[in-house]
Amino acid sequence: MHPLFLTFWRSVPWPQSVRQLVERLVLYPYLPHIKRSSCYPSGPPVIASFLQSGFGIAQAARFEVTALRNGGIPVELIDLSETYHNQDLCDPAFKTTENLSTTGPLFIHVNGSETGRALKSLDKKLVENRPIIGIWAWELNQPPPYWDRAYRYLDELWVPTMFVAEAFRESCPLPLKIVPHPVTISASGKHDRTTFGIPEKGCLFLCMADARSDFERKNILGSVAAFRKRFDERPDINLALKVHHTEFANENMQRLHKAIEGTTNIHIIDRLMNKHEVNDLINCCDVFVSLHRAEGFGLPLAEAMLLGKPVIATAYSGNMDFMPEDGETLIDYKIVPVATNNRNYQQCFDAKWADPDIEQTAAIMARLADDQAFRARMGQLFADRARMNFSEEKFCAAVIDAQRRYSSEHS
Repeated sequence: MHPLFLTFWRSVPWPQSVRQLVERLVLYPYLPHIKRSSCYPSGPPVIASFLQSGFGIAQAARFEVTALRNGGIPVELIDLSETYHNQDLCDPAFKTTENLSTTGPLFIHVNGSETGRALKSLDKKLVENRPIIGIWAWELNQPPPYWDRAYRYLDELWVPTMFVAEAFRESCPLPLKIVPHPVTISASGKHDRTTFGIPEKGCLFLCMADARSDFERKNILGSVAAFRKRFDERPDINLALKVHHTEFANENMQRLHKAIEGTTNIHIIDRLMNKHEVNDLINCCDVFVSLHRAEGFGLPLAEAMLLGKPVIATAYSGNMDFMPEDGETLIDYKIVPVATNNRNYQQCFDAKWADPDIEQTAAIMARLADDQAFRARMGQLFADRARMNFSEEKFCAAVIDAQRRYSSEHS
């Protein structure tokens, strides 16, 4: 679907009945060549995703590809970025494989609403007579009302956390498996604070968000509010706000600029970076902050933990699968109805999310800023927990198990 058409489609107040009919036909097409079976011809795994895009879901898919390669498992790739007009990276390591196999499990790592369109865009021989495993994530405690139409394309569904599994469990008629993302990270050391226009000295807090994500859910304004309660008069303490794709969020960026008005120690970094730069930026910070209202997983939190950074985070949703429940930097919250202009979220009429405690956040920020020993202790705690939870070997084992279970040779 062309971006201009998408803009037109989203901006016009179509009657709900018309919108539902068109979306059902476009997003969930009838694909009679996709039929479920208990066994299929064996073959190498194929991962299909937005492999040349900066989306979090795309980075998770790249982690999966890397894990399989590191595990010595031949893997083939299908990049869907061009099909969905969201290609904003260029990495030859994740381009579509030439002469793709037509057997072996196909892991379709896109959202539920994109699964049907993605499969329709592929040659029939690439999707028929092979197991198709969806890898989905979702941020709310209630699934989108129409994603259940995508179940008919799949043999089973993988999700990265218990939180996401609970959201889908009631509606999902398929085998539902929790398979954490095989997160890895390393800093190159080629980029320091000056590279990013941040003062070299003093404690640095970091928040990150893709502006295409829901602004209210990411709650960067909450992090700014907590920071300003304690550090407006502290030029030695800085907050970096890494955002990109801000052309999709003009109104929200205006709110953000207004929220930091009059400060000299809050810095907006507004550009798309390659992965090496992002990793180095995380490594430059002293504390990573995520006052999210809900996360399906929380990749940047996981990456910061692996780099030994203390993480201030809302103690709610998918990140609690891999964060220590006794971590002193986890933030209390109230459960409140979802409030946002995001149409996908508005369709989840009874959905709830977290409202994190700003006062508690400000107090923890102050302690971390002034107590290096506390920072070091929290960083070690989070790093140890991350190493326990993120494993390329476990992901590889899950893929091998899927190959075995669906193979006609095994049967």
